[in-house]
Amino acid sequence: MRVALANFPFERPVVRRYRCEVFTKAYLFPPMPLLYLASVARKEHDVFFLDCVAEKVGEEELFKELSEFEPDILIFLSGFESLKYEIGLARRIKREIGCKVGC
Repeated sequence: MRVALANFPFERPVVRRYRCEVFTKAYLFPPMPLLYLASVARKEHDVFFLDCVAEKVGEEELFKELSEFEPDILIFLSGFESLKYEIGLARRIKREIGCKVGC
């Protein structure tokens, strides 16, 4: 199975942790839940990981990367303040990339 894990881009730097978010300019925490999942999944699956916030990757670059990887499933982090945006982006990914999505 081809598994993609992504910390979605957002309009400003955000740290997503345990359904809570912190908007920040001074620091970022790594998306540890996604990193834990990636380390376990890579034992039996092809894994792609992208932290759009840390890498300053926008939606179009995310779509390009996902299109090239062709995942069967995409797992992403979400938070309350950005949930509406993330649901919309996940629906678009499901429609255009054709993979299952979950958070």
